Amino acid sequence: MASGALAVAALSGAGTANATCTSISGIATGNGCTSDAGSLAIGIGPGATASAQGSSFALAMGNTATATADGTRDFAFAAGDQAFAFLRRLVILLGWRADAYIE
Repeated sequence: MASGALAVAALSGAGTANATCTSISGIATGNGCTSDAGSLAIGIGPGATASAQGSSFALAMGNTATATADGTRDFAFAAGDQAFAFLRRLVILLGWRADAYIE
């Protein structure tokens, strides 16, 4: 049986994107992104970090935004300055400097 979840921490406004890091199946470019086999992590913006494990996808966009998908087939999305999303179950958060932590 396939399982999946989604985490979203929301945006404060659009800004200039600067690719900080990516990691695909454990192969990383830049600093701040990690993944394991079958996972994808992308950090966009100064100090953005992303981590994906268990065939998951993590996307962090914004100054020091952090997204962590630490489950099976999960999607964690953090957008905005200092936004944070950690996912093991379903969560959706909207707002400036939104924080999401679900286990």
